[in-house]
Amino acid sequence: MTLLPGCRVAVAARFHLAADWPARLTLGAGTDEADGRFFPRGPWRAPTAQELALLVAADAPGRSLPLLGEPDPPPADAPDTPDTLGLFQLPDHLREAWWDLLDAAAGDGGGVRGFDGFAARVGEFLGFKRLGLPAAAGMEAIVTAAGERSIRRDPDTGRPSGLGPTVAAWAAWPPNAGRSPPRLWGVVNLGDEPSGVVLVNLSLPDLAAALASREPDAPPATVGELVARFLRAFPDYPPVRVALGSGEGCRVPPGGLVLDGDPTGKRDPDMLLLISDPRVGD
Repeated sequence: MTLLPGCRVAVAARFHLAADWPARLTLGAGTDEADGRFFPRGPWRAPTAQELALLVAADAPGRSLPLLGEPDPPPADAPDTPDTLGLFQLPDHLREAWWDLLDAAAGDGGGVRGFDGFAARVGEFLGFKRLGLPAAAGMEAIVTAAGERSIRRDPDTGRPSGLGPTVAAWAAWPPNAGRSPPRLWGVVNLGDEPSGVVLVNLSLPDLAAALASREPDAPPATVGELVARFLRAFPDYPPVRVALGSGEGCRVPPGGLVLDGDPTGKRDPDMLLLISDPRVGD
């Protein structure tokens, strides 16, 4: 199936990453369903020039904060753009702080102490970079064994649950006016090895439009139902893998995507920092 226009990837404003899009982005052959769960299917390949044009947005200018006397950047650097996955990178001192926490935990045989302080420092950095971090953002570090098919877990069985929405699966579809259900804000690779996320490059409204073209008489009632029915109806739609180097992260479009981490092809456990926005409106 042909890749459709949708979410694009860009380096976030005020960050200087070596994008190397042909190496960073790869496309799969589709998704497989197993017991109601969906997993990306290979083989994986480099995108064509036409596919790159659909996937890559014009990078925001790689600027730091304004110099003294300069005006603030224009509103084009708005924190949330509706259709862009924004790449960023944590500084070395924050990555070192994470490893210090792990070393201390290994030394005393207990849990990771001081995580809240580490999360606060990450939040301060992202705020300094004006990435639009929600005031009540939650952070969770998750570790997944190398070679697993998913970073997501079924809460009842503990088994890998595969691709899922970045917006709460129980949220109503179409969305209720005035309500902002919990969502994933961003993902950061805390490990030393490259990691990545796998996504469907279509927004939730795009999924709904595609599904309606095939199943016009039975609209989904929730986000979770929308995602499952799209993946079941279009099993050959190519998933996109976005590689994240050590310390690199991505900010997820606020409208929601279908996404999972990718621990495959690693030697060491996958360590990701998941940043969430818990808002629920009136």
